[in-house]
Amino acid sequence: MNNFPRTVEEITPEWLTQVLRESGAIDSASVGSLTVKTIGDDQGMTADVVRIGLNYDREEPNAPRSVIAKLHRPWGSVDDSALSDVLRKTYEREVRFFKELGSDSGMAVPRLHVAEFDETPAEFILLLEDLSNLRAVDQADDCSLEDA
Repeated sequence: MNNFPRTVEEITPEWLTQVLRESGAIDSASVGSLTVKTIGDDQGMTADVVRIGLNYDREEPNAPRSVIAKLHRPWGSVDDSALSDVLRKTYEREVRFFKELGSDSGMAVPRLHVAEFDETPAEFILLLEDLSNLRAVDQADDCSLEDA
C-alpha cells in the first residue's frame, strides 16, 4: 500500500476507517472526525509523532478512542545527506520490525494498525495503539523487574 498519508494533514477520517477496519479494530463504525495533538517537544525527535483522537459515526464498544501516528520528517528539514541515509534506514527498520516481528518478538509492543514504508523518497507511517493510559517509567531511573 504505497497510497498512504505522507503528512499529518493528509490523514483523513476515510483513510483511518479503512485502516482500522483492515486491522480488525472496528467493524461497522466509521471515523466521522478526528483531532490531532503533537506528542513530544521536538527535541531529539527524528519523526513527527501525533495522538489522533477518533470520533465515530456510531457506537462501537471496542473501537479505539485514539491512536498514535508516526511519520517521517519532511526531507527539506534534513540538510546532511549522511544523516538522511541514517534516517531512511532507521525508518525502514522500524516499519519492518512492526510488520515482520511486532507481537511475535517476545516484547510488549503496541497493537499495529498499519506500517508502510516507501523507499523512494523514504517516507513512512506507523499507526499504533495509544498506550497513554499506561504508567510511564523514566528510562534514566532504575526500575523494578515488573516495570522492566
